[in-house]
Amino acid sequence: MRIVNLLLILSLLTATAEAGVVLQVGSRESSSGKTTPHQVYYAQDGMMRIDMLDSRGNVTQLDLVRDGVIWQVDTQNRTYTRIDQATVKTVFGAQNGRIDAMLANLPPEQRALMQARIAQTQQPHQATFTDAGRSEQSGTYSCRMWQEQHSGRPYAEYCVVPTTSLPGGSELAASMHAAITTTNQLVAGIPQMASRAEYLTRLDKLNGFPVLQRFVSPSGKTEREDVLTSAETRALPADKFAIPQGFTEKPLGMPQSN
Repeated sequence: MRIVNLLLILSLLTATAEAGVVLQVGSRESSSGKTTPHQVYYAQDGMMRIDMLDSRGNVTQLDLVRDGVIWQVDTQNRTYTRIDQATVKTVFGAQNGRIDAMLANLPPEQRALMQARIAQTQQPHQATFTDAGRSEQSGTYSCRMWQEQHSGRPYAEYCVVPTTSLPGGSELAASMHAAITTTNQLVAGIPQMASRAEYLTRLDKLNGFPVLQRFVSPSGKTEREDVLTSAETRALPADKFAIPQGFTEKPLGMPQSN
């Protein structure tokens, strides 16, 4: 019986060790075909981490999404910012109060003009996603092509596969769902965050993961192409989803000090 229990424990530990998912995305130059590092997605136990990379593969910034919170980490300035519902309500409630007080002291015409400008800055661009009606091949993946338009103009094309078709797909799908839910809730309170969070909110619209992304000009010319270069399951340590040691907090809404 002890041997059976030991084998059961070992099998559970093995399953846990293989739970993590790592997706690496590269940017491909249209002229030379050269691919350089761009992003890395990590997913495990309902948590996600997204690293933004420079052309050498160094992390320039990263986002952690876990437990209903987005942690935005600036690796160059060694700071992090916590974004959650309570913080959003406090910070933007205070900002809105100051704006209302300022507007109240303006003449009616200036007040109307300022209100229009403020509404424009808070209005995210209108993005629409449509099935292009065709499939393509990207590496080993057969994927479905989707198109994104901003205010009626071409923005990007995405070749999408079901999340569950990737290595560790069920774990990836669960973590993506949790991250997307958190992000959508927070973006609803901070419209200004919409463009910064597009790489996650877009996944909700596409209902899958894009193994190929083409970003295009208004005329339809490809400006950048991102490709999924590798996808694997890997045991991820707990500190992969924690704030790096030695970083200091920069409260939400506070400008970065030089």
